[in-house]
Amino acid sequence: MTRLQKEYKALQREPVPHLTAHPTTNLLEWHFVLEGAAGTDYEGGVYHGRLVFPPTYPFKPPSILMVTPNGRFATNTKLCLRCGRSRMHIARRPAQAAGRAAAARVAGVVGQQQQRRGAAKVTVAPGGGSEQSWNPMWSVGTILTGLLSFMYDSQPTTGSITTTKAEKLRMARESLAFNCKNSTFRKLFPDWVEEHAKRQAAAAAPPVQPTAAATATGQQQQKASPPGAAQAGAEAAAGLPQQQQQQQHALGAAGVAEGGGGARGNAGAPAAGGSSMFTAAVVVLVLAIAVFPLCSSDMRASLALLKSRLFSPDSL
Repeated sequence: MTRLQKEYKALQREPVPHLTAHPTTNLLEWHFVLEGAAGTDYEGGVYHGRLVFPPTYPFKPPSILMVTPNGRFATNTKLCLRCGRSRMHIARRPAQAAGRAAAARVAGVVGQQQQRRGAAKVTVAPGGGSEQSWNPMWSVGTILTGLLSFMYDSQPTTGSITTTKAEKLRMARESLAFNCKNSTFRKLFPDWVEEHAKRQAAAAAPPVQPTAAATATGQQQQKASPPGAAQAGAEAAAGLPQQQQQQQHALGAAGVAEGGGGARGNAGAPAAGGSSMFTAAVVVLVLAIAVFPLCSSDMRASLALLKSRLFSPDSL
């Protein structure tokens, strides 16, 4: 198994964040994808590039070329990275703090992988370089990590270009569509091709419109139910128990009134009897006055006694 085959298996086993790389049928030519980190000028970008290895790899470094327009590196131009012998270095004056953090995370992953493989940590910095600065212990992950760190930096290096932030963001939005026109990209990165198809379908889909039947039903309901109808219905439903209580109180009062009338009627019965007795007493008195002169002294005493009894307070 060659060195490149081992490196490819290592990348498959332990992927590096924001980086993807696959060899073509020719093991000396690899294609890679760098993903732009959120919060940077490259956010959402999908950048396709190539690594061309010499037959003497790892004793000589590969050539690095960018395929996707990105605003940082010229396309189809060899990029030169100068490598030193210290720890992984992220550019000192990054254009974006988020880009520096993303590159630092990638560098940390690569450094851990190299430590497990017993490789020395390295420094990747911009500027002109030569084969004398190349270390055969460095891997594909190390090279692409250095390239990603340069991408977030503004220092000039061999193959770099200068563009505005707006231009970089525009290129990031157009990057995936540009890549999908490349047959090699479509073959090696089918997941990104599928992602592009999903984005196109979502962009082409018309906004969801309500159906005609649903619209007509809603309009009819609005016409049938004037504003405030729902609130009025709720208030009526809430007031129904109160109306029932009022009706029950009214019925109870009516029953009490009926009961009171009956009691007064029963109480009036003795009054009616008393009035009849009074009439009878008056008749008796008139007769007594009429016949009083014709009666004897005994009769007179009896009439007086009857009069006193009839008109006594107890009898009334």
